[in-house]
Amino acid sequence: GNPATQFTSGRKAVENGRKGGIACAKAKKEKKALKETLETLLEMPIKEGRLVDIDKIKSIAGMKGKNVTMQEAIMLSMLNKAAKGDVRAAEYIRDTIGQKPANMMNVDMNLPVLFEGEDELE
Repeated sequence: GNPATQFTSGRKAVENGRKGGIACAKAKKEKKALKETLETLLEMPIKEGRLVDIDKIKSIAGMKGKNVTMQEAIMLSMLNKAAKGDVRAAEYIRDTIGQKPANMMNVDMNLPVLFEGEDELE
């Protein structure tokens, strides 16, 4: 292998493991901060002012021009795409509401069972 990537001592291996652990913790912290920022942005209204009460809207068309959160705007966009035949948008909606089909495969195999000696049959 490459001598530059091989460990020359146990102490060096421990040091490199520590460095990797620190880098991993930093990456996790950054990912968490990014997630929290995105969640905050998704809850923000599209424009200044009061949000529309979605429960009082009677149709998708009734949402047009209303002040909604970014998350609601994204959902409306995906609904519109799905209604126009966008299969990926329809799958996204299905998966988001928890209707994603399980990825399962049934395997039916007949395997012979071999015994070495008579004593194994008892």
